[in-house]
Amino acid sequence: MFRSIFLYLILFSLIFSTSVPSAFADFAIRPGNFDGEWHMTYDLAPGMKIKDSVLVKNLSDEELTLSIDVFDAHVGVDNPDIFSIESSDQTKDTVGAWIMLDKPLVTVPPQDSELVKFDLLIPEEGVVIGEQYTGAITVMNNPSAEVTGAGAIVRSRMGQRIYVNVVEPENAQEIPLYIPWHYVGVIAGLLVILAAHVCIRKKKKGKKKKKK
Repeated sequence: MFRSIFLYLILFSLIFSTSVPSAFADFAIRPGNFDGEWHMTYDLAPGMKIKDSVLVKNLSDEELTLSIDVFDAHVGVDNPDIFSIESSDQTKDTVGAWIMLDKPLVTVPPQDSELVKFDLLIPEEGVVIGEQYTGAITVMNNPSAEVTGAGAIVRSRMGQRIYVNVVEPENAQEIPLYIPWHYVGVIAGLLVILAAHVCIRKKKKGKKKKKK
């Protein structure tokens, strides 16, 4: 009887974005550039765009393929520790719509981690200066990956909290210079060529001086 029933258990961690998994999950998510702050907070003006990342960790001894998505969220009015994520069937209006992930799935080797990049773009209209908007980037295991003895399918979801404070342009955070990784090799190659050219010129000048 139980094997004919597919029971989906969506398990949320009460403490989001820690590297310690829940009792039911063997993966975790945290900020890509972890600086001691578990939550990712941004102070951005309308129209601003920033690039960032999250780190998905596989804490198991098997390769994991996880779905990754972003949703709007809400904080408790009287208790800011209450953080509720909207479901996948709800329309994304704020942070869930502002963040674009570079991939929908992430495959992580055993006891390893994978960086997932994203763009966060604040719309120029429809936002309120001084308002805080919340969301979460979540990772979820493949629903067919964990089947219990009773035939129930267990899905675990871990989330990274995102807080976006919409501010006036003069109060916005500085946006770090971003250079796409494939440009780094080109720049490095040009620097090597330039250095070689300088060395050759110096050698030629040295030879001319000796002739004189």
